[in-house]
Amino acid sequence: MLFAINILLLADMKWRYYCVEKLVLLPSHFRENIQKVLLLHVFTVEEIERCKRIFMEMWQPMVTLVEQAVQMPYEEFKKLV
Repeated sequence: MLFAINILLLADMKWRYYCVEKLVLLPSHFRENIQKVLLLHVFTVEEIERCKRIFMEMWQPMVTLVEQAVQMPYEEFKKLV
């Protein structure tokens, strides 16, 4: 979604994180938060939930930006791409 809102093709998987850091439109505090998501302290349900919560805090504002850019609900847009 970050590449789409920045009007760029999706980078190949091995380059995705490298390329995403160069995008203009990113969620607030993206770099700090993505590091928190990628750092798994222990493999527990609580730790996975922590990572998920941080990711979703970044995700929700981007959904709003996409909906505004494409002028349709995200669920409808998702079916098209």
